[in-house]
Amino acid sequence: PVTSAYSVDTSSIIRLHRQLPRDVFPTVWDHLEALIASGRAFFPRDCHEELKKKDDVLVTWASTLDGFVVQPDSAEVNVATAITVAHPDWVQEQQNAGDPWVVANAAVRSRVVLTEETMKGSGTIDKNLKVPNVAGEFGVSCVNFNQLARDEGWIF
Repeated sequence: PVTSAYSVDTSSIIRLHRQLPRDVFPTVWDHLEALIASGRAFFPRDCHEELKKKDDVLVTWASTLDGFVVQPDSAEVNVATAITVAHPDWVQEQQNAGDPWVVANAAVRSRVVLTEETMKGSGTIDKNLKVPNVAGEFGVSCVNFNQLARDEGWIF
């Protein structure tokens, strides 16, 4: 198995909760929590803030995991600023608010982004860009949950 560390996008947490609810798929969540406990998965503060507008249960879950929700440092602020300069219309009020931060966290810390978003084609306007589009520009690779599970050797 690969031993990458991951910067987790809000989309992955929400999709897991909707499609693989903990009461039906507890081992999926146990594996994810073990990855977090091992210090290999991180949830940027701004993604946590984004989650607060979508699901209280998940906010509580994320908040209870030691070391999961992380504050940006100055290097991450610099990368998020560079992303905003490069794509000024990507974040529209609350839409995509956590996305620059998940990319910045991964870029600064040499992590892989865990996201359920898929890349849009070339020529896509800023407001319609997805995490993999911008991540690629900053040298960051992305995986979805199924790829993460394969890379980690998880079988349910």
